[in-house]
Amino acid sequence: MRSSNGSAPRRTGAGCSTTRTLIDKTLDLLNNVSAAWVHYKLDRGIHHLLIDEAQDTSPKQWAIVKALVSEFFAGAGAHEWQRTIFAVGDEKQSILFVSRSGAARIRQKCDGFFQTSHQDAELKFIATEFKHSFRSGPNILKAVDAVFARVEAHKGLTAPAGSAGARVVAGRSSRPG
Repeated sequence: MRSSNGSAPRRTGAGCSTTRTLIDKTLDLLNNVSAAWVHYKLDRGIHHLLIDEAQDTSPKQWAIVKALVSEFFAGAGAHEWQRTIFAVGDEKQSILFVSRSGAARIRQKCDGFFQTSHQDAELKFIATEFKHSFRSGPNILKAVDAVFARVEAHKGLTAPAGSAGARVVAGRSSRPG
C-alpha cells in the first residue's frame, strides 16, 4: 500500500514504521470514503480530544485532528452530550523551527477552523491564553525571555517583537527555578 505522498511504506527495522509513515497511513485511512465504518467507530468512541504540545503539530497531524473531530460539529451524531477539544502548546517550547509567518498561518488556520466549526454548530468557542507558568519560576522565565528578545530567536513566535504577548509570568514567584 502506498502513502498519500505516493511512496512505499518506510520501515525502521523488523516490521516497524516511522512516525511519518504512521501519520501518512492514518491520514489515508481517514480520507478514504470506503472507510466510513472507521469514522462511525471513532465517532462513537471519542468524547474529548486533547492536543498536547500543539506548537509541534504538523499540517498533516492537524488534518488528522480535523478528520477526528469533524463529527463533533455535524449534529447530534452518536452522542447526547457535548464533546470537547482542548489544545495546549507554547511557541517558545517548539522543537520545530517555523518562521513567524508560518507559525501565524498555522495558528490562524487551526483557530479559524475550530472557531468556525463551533459557530456553525451553534456551540460556544473559548480561546484562552494562559499567561502563567506553574512549572518554571521567575529566573527560568526571565532567561527564556532574554533568549527570545534576540531578533533571530523571536522569528518563530506569533507575538510581535517587544510585545508582552509572548511573555509568561511565574505562577509560583517565591521559588527560584
